[in-house]
Amino acid sequence: TPEEAIIGGAKFISEKYVNNPTYAQDTLYKMRWNPDIPGVHQYATDIGWAYKQTAKIKELYDLCTNYYLRFEVPKYGE
Repeated sequence: TPEEAIIGGAKFISEKYVNNPTYAQDTLYKMRWNPDIPGVHQYATDIGWAYKQTAKIKELYDLCTNYYLRFEVPKYGE
């Protein structure tokens, strides 16, 4: 059912990416590029994947009345 698909998908992303003790990919950017281990354990291979998700995320934020934004900026080799 659609409900089971949503719950199953959320569980998969939670276990394999967001709350995974090895990867801890808790942002769209980290899921796509994995800056800690570039090229390894990527959720999506479409270079524009994270960008394409932002319209829906904005819609969800627009439903919220009390939140704050925290930005993480990955640092690569100097």
